[in-house]
Amino acid sequence: MVAETQRLAPGRRRLRDILGPAPLRPPAFVVVAVSVGVLNTVGLVMILSASSVAALRSYGSSWYFFNRQLAWSIVGLAVFILAARIDYRRWMKLALPLLLVACATLILVLVPQVGIRVDGARRWLGVGALRFQPSELAKLALLVFAATVLTRRADSVEDFSRGAKPVIAVFLGFAALVLVEPDLDSTIVLALIALSVLAVGASR
Repeated sequence: MVAETQRLAPGRRRLRDILGPAPLRPPAFVVVAVSVGVLNTVGLVMILSASSVAALRSYGSSWYFFNRQLAWSIVGLAVFILAARIDYRRWMKLALPLLLVACATLILVLVPQVGIRVDGARRWLGVGALRFQPSELAKLALLVFAATVLTRRADSVEDFSRGAKPVIAVFLGFAALVLVEPDLDSTIVLALIALSVLAVGASR
């Protein structure tokens, strides 16, 4: 047992070095985490209620769509825990790379024969069943970028040109590309992300 612990210790130390020290959690973090958990639980119940008959008729199981969503919820929970464990200063270093990658994939998905077209909308990249929506990456990139800008310019956040203007400019760029797909839902979510971060930044 001691030898096994000694073998695991270096790996744990490397993981700790990558993630950084565990950040302090304000009370608001608990409220947000609980809210996310409740919303996901309610969403799962609604999916089961709304899709059970169609799933039974098409796939022979009332739990088909529920099980798929539950699997993605578990993956999302794991990513949430990992992301929350990473020190925010490390996220700040990823702001620009995420922004560039998100912009590149949003443009790439619009290229014929590259972006996957489903039901008249070109929103997906990937091969076969391995697909992802660049708009989802854009949401993360916008969130990290906006938070980074407002954190680094906290002393002048009320200055429109230094605080809100860069965030709004990135949002408008992303929104224009996402609307071309078209994907109005993701555009609305991007707007909510930008407005929420600006509101929180202005209230500090």
